[in-house]
Amino acid sequence: MHSKMTFRFTSLAASAIALTACGGGGGGSAAPPPPATYSIGGTVTGLVAGTSVVLQNNSGNNLTVGSAGSFTFSTELTSGTAYAVTVLTQPTTPGAGQTCTVASGSGTVGTADITNVAVTCVKNDATPPTVTARKPLATAIGSQIQGDVVTVTFDSAIDTSTVTASSFSVQGPAGAVAGGISFAAGNTQAIFTPTTRLAYDASYTVTLTTAVTDLSANALAANVVWSFNTGKKLAVGWEHTCARLDDGSVKCWGRNDFGQLGYGDTTDRGDSVGTSTSALAAVNLGAGRTAVSLIAGDYHNCAILDNGDTKCWGLNLNGQLGQFSAAGTLSRIGDAAGEMAALLPVNLGTGRRALEITAGQNFTCARLDDNSVKCWGLNTSGQLGQGNTASLGIANGDIAAATAVSLGTGLTPIQLSLGHYHSCAILRDASGNNHTKCWGDNRWGQLGQGNTVSLGDNGGEMGDALPEIDFGTGLTASYLMATGGHSCVILSNQAVKCWGLNTWGAVGLDLGNSAPALGAPQLLCSGGARDCIGDTPGELGNALTSPIAAGAAVKLSLGFRHSCVVIANGDLKCWGSNEEGQLGLGTNAGANLIIGDAAGEIAGLVPTALKPSTEIEELSGGGFHTCILNDDDTVNCWGNNNRGQLGHNDTAIWGDGAGEMGVNLPDLDLGP
Repeated sequence: MHSKMTFRFTSLAASAIALTACGGGGGGSAAPPPPATYSIGGTVTGLVAGTSVVLQNNSGNNLTVGSAGSFTFSTELTSGTAYAVTVLTQPTTPGAGQTCTVASGSGTVGTADITNVAVTCVKNDATPPTVTARKPLATAIGSQIQGDVVTVTFDSAIDTSTVTASSFSVQGPAGAVAGGISFAAGNTQAIFTPTTRLAYDASYTVTLTTAVTDLSANALAANVVWSFNTGKKLAVGWEHTCARLDDGSVKCWGRNDFGQLGYGDTTDRGDSVGTSTSALAAVNLGAGRTAVSLIAGDYHNCAILDNGDTKCWGLNLNGQLGQFSAAGTLSRIGDAAGEMAALLPVNLGTGRRALEITAGQNFTCARLDDNSVKCWGLNTSGQLGQGNTASLGIANGDIAAATAVSLGTGLTPIQLSLGHYHSCAILRDASGNNHTKCWGDNRWGQLGQGNTVSLGDNGGEMGDALPEIDFGTGLTASYLMATGGHSCVILSNQAVKCWGLNTWGAVGLDLGNSAPALGAPQLLCSGGARDCIGDTPGELGNALTSPIAAGAAVKLSLGFRHSCVVIANGDLKCWGSNEEGQLGLGTNAGANLIIGDAAGEIAGLVPTALKPSTEIEELSGGGFHTCILNDDDTVNCWGNNNRGQLGHNDTAIWGDGAGEMGVNLPDLDLGP
């Protein structure tokens, strides 16, 4: 009986279990629902794009957040449960990374989602990058025209993805310059290489925008903008010519008795006797060195090199080469073997480099990177601006130690030009207005002061005491050119005005003057007549007429006795002495011997006949010859050629006879 009863009990129990499983079972009740859960989240601010932070809740449940904004952990918590949000891994990029902190990150879950956890990320390096160096320097006249033309150096590595054609751009005369951008020095340098060469004698503007950032995503504090001029290809001296080629090498031809061609001898070139221009070697500027700027005085040349040095060669009787002595073998440099290779740079002062170099007959001036001006060489008329007549460049360190030329309070030099014995500068004030001042010899009124008193040769004559030139109401100079005894400017309204020696009509009054006949003394002013302008009161300012009308002048260059201007339609007009055909008129007979000494001559002047289907890229005048660079890269020269300075491999004058200009004017062959 015991066994049977046990069996039945077991069966009833099983039935009860089965009924419970089917929801039956009489008085049984349902299982309670799971407790409610709530999410944990909040907002991340300040997280730099492209990086991430890893958050953690309650020492687990990791969450990687890859952008600023809201976040939510995947695991929810029940009411009454503690939560504690922390940063597990800080952002390690970009640059020095970031540090993120948590606020309102802990507490107890109530009956609602937690949404107020605040994660704030800040940069470990929040300092904006700065530009520490640039090439070319701002306001420089002279640069490379191909290759790594523009280099910008930053104080820290930059994010290369932010340096683009829109954030790093170069604008030129024709608009935006196409080119490529590369990086160097651990991405602390950005380099712009134009697709095609830049134009010579042209201004360009570089812009870096605040889109450029460092590796910590710090942007430049402000746009960085500066301008430079590429400088001229041609340097035209008294009876020689030099060219800076596209690769920065230099070649020279013409007169060479002082070594001004820089070939270690005194043999002329380009005259059909010496080496032809096509076979010219490059001037030795030093191992691996090239020129970014080139200028010619009467008998010497100077170049600013790619490393910032300045070197000069040729005649040095007065220290114009800046070689600490003018005696013995240093009285001329470039006329003997080995001298160019050994040539030392001009000592301009510790850390100083030239933004611009310019040369007169026997002296040289440079505008430096601290906005000062220094001059050296002959100083008989105060042309060095030192308040005395002592030469510089004849003793070791004398240029570096010399006081900078004082040009006036609050005025910054932006362009220089030298005549035979006088100096001129365009200066800019804090409001951006230009002022023009000249100093040195004034025998022909070339200082523009209505007298013939030299300035700069005595104390108290420079600085604020040095008067500026009056060009007329509301007019200032935008470009300046000085030469032997006269000077000219392109004005702010694109008219041209000239002053100084006018006995060959070079001032271009176009009104007639009282110039003496050829053979009579032409280097003297008669006083009150039009043979000199600026030597008596009332001749400048509004009274001074313009040979080229407002709105017309584009380019300007001068020879010793002539003046040339490229006008807005591309024509070239030259006036003054045409004794050697330097005006390019195809004749110098009769009235064509001098243009500008009789009424109406310049107004009626026929443009110089030049190579068809080309435009003038650069204009350069010399002693008695004129050269141009065309936009097809050809060079043409005409005028005096007694030493082969035209580069035609002959000594014939060109431009004084019929059939010598236009299509008949030879292109220079400067070889490979």
